[in-house]
Amino acid sequence: MIQEKGRQPMNKRNDIRSTRSKYFIRKAMVELLEHHTLEEISVADISEKAEVSRRTFYIYYESKKDCLLFILDELMDEMFGDQVFHYDPDSRHGVKDAWLVNLQTLIQVIHDNRVLIQAMFRDLSVEEWMPLIQVPYDDQMEDFWDQLKENENIPDNILQLCKTIDCMQMAMYMNFIAASNITPEHGLDSIVQMLQIQKKRRLEWETALFGSTISLPPYM
Repeated sequence: MIQEKGRQPMNKRNDIRSTRSKYFIRKAMVELLEHHTLEEISVADISEKAEVSRRTFYIYYESKKDCLLFILDELMDEMFGDQVFHYDPDSRHGVKDAWLVNLQTLIQVIHDNRVLIQAMFRDLSVEEWMPLIQVPYDDQMEDFWDQLKENENIPDNILQLCKTIDCMQMAMYMNFIAASNITPEHGLDSIVQMLQIQKKRRLEWETALFGSTISLPPYM
């Protein structure tokens, strides 16, 4: 997780003031990003809109990009945290139902924060936004990857490739939902239909290549 500046011990009054300042700085950043790129925004713009001094801004953040990275880091933790993704094996609902509920919740979070998601892909390089998604997403999927590696005896380099491709596909979903500005309900329908088409295309590809649908041997 990205560490914020200004972590020194505070009394209760200063802590409340600090929390308030950071809240208005982040709020100002998001509001400005709705109509401007990060390059077009200055620290002075953020400070003025947040009604704090530039000195106060620099107490907590080294730069406007540092501020954006911290906000996005918190958002990714929210998106892929246990409060969003969950599956109770004792529930009367099956894995498929839990998957749909989790996906619907995730799409709602993306939709509610579409300004930030669009800014992430628009204003940051792949090297900057990829870890923001991959670290919390891999943590969320840790049990799945560990079980897959144990059961299939998959080499580390292949496992890392699978993780990277999985993360890139998640990034495409996020970018599509945020950029298209569709409703969460339509976003869910679109992704479910896309996954069905992918499955159908995979079956057609296997049939065309091998004459039938098959289970490919490991690492083929």
